[in-house]
Amino acid sequence: MDKNFFIESYRSVIKRTKLVKTLEKEFCDKIKLDKFDFNAPATKGDIAFILNEILYLKKLLE
Repeated sequence: MDKNFFIESYRSVIKRTKLVKTLEKEFCDKIKLDKFDFNAPATKGDIAFILNEILYLKKLLE
């Protein structure tokens, strides 16, 4: 068995599942409202925003 194998508690799995569902809903709602322009090039600000979101999500999942 892999050394990096972890068993999470049922409570942790449910918490992560709810978090993913919330994030999915929020992201899908933004797409439905046409808040994203996928044809526009990304700016440094866009990239910084995405990086901050990833870091925030990483903290939530720790």
